[in-house]
Amino acid sequence: MKKLWRKVKRATRRAVRNVAGAVAKVVATVVEDVADVVVHTAKAGWFFAIGQRGRANDHLRKARNAAGKLGVDLGWGTLGAVAIAGISAVEWWQRLLGLQEEPRPLDPIDEIPILRTIFVDALEFEDIRIVEGRLGLLDGGRWPKSIARRAPYTIGNTIYVPGRATTRSDLVHEAVHVWQYQSGGPAYIAQAVRSQNGGDVGAETCTRTKAGFTTDATPTRGYDFDNALRDGRSWEAFNPEQQAAFIEYADCRDPNLFVALGPSLRIPDRPDGEEYLPQFVEAVTSLRAGEGAAWRAK
Repeated sequence: MKKLWRKVKRATRRAVRNVAGAVAKVVATVVEDVADVVVHTAKAGWFFAIGQRGRANDHLRKARNAAGKLGVDLGWGTLGAVAIAGISAVEWWQRLLGLQEEPRPLDPIDEIPILRTIFVDALEFEDIRIVEGRLGLLDGGRWPKSIARRAPYTIGNTIYVPGRATTRSDLVHEAVHVWQYQSGGPAYIAQAVRSQNGGDVGAETCTRTKAGFTTDATPTRGYDFDNALRDGRSWEAFNPEQQAAFIEYADCRDPNLFVALGPSLRIPDRPDGEEYLPQFVEAVTSLRAGEGAAWRAK
């Protein structure tokens, strides 16, 4: 009985922490957005009053952008918080019934050093948990094909890897989604699902081998970072999946890119052989500063 009670307490603490954290992030982002709307609207009124229309229009534009962010953070953020609450409830029951594996922290030897090379201090590593292998109802393969597939996914600070152990590519890709949550709130969840079912076709994927890496041009939707790069989009203009896929791809090509930020990053097997160093440097710089989550662009 004592063992069951300890399990109940652990599961309850985790569920409450997950939901409370998501709600707090929604509130924080909404308060920030409201403050931006008020401040820029007030500044626009002041500059109009003293006849500086150019500066007034600039602040009106910033106020409109902040209002757009407010709508996203309130709508998508609330939906994301509800998703975290629902997943937490399912996980609570499954842990008590033994239907899924227990969440584990990041491995301090094999996983944290990989992520620290990429993110430096932009992630709260101690908050991240991984659930891998047996997931019960949280296995995406059990869901309708229109909304999920049997692949890793991230809800808040938790990375779910159904049916197998976590690979390096899984870790890096999903850690970007954790970063999106930690730096921008739970709105990324709905945005990522939305982007998985849209976007251009033609993203490159990368698989590490003993000899180095191999690439695959199999068309995928929503992860089309190479097309985004060719279009000249900035890091903050990528959708959540493009951001994660770009960082995963760079790590697969050469993890030392994150140490030296160069000398170049190419999309292989392309006749133009374009270089994407400026975008890569921008992406990593923003990542490490906790800025540029797709829907939180200034």
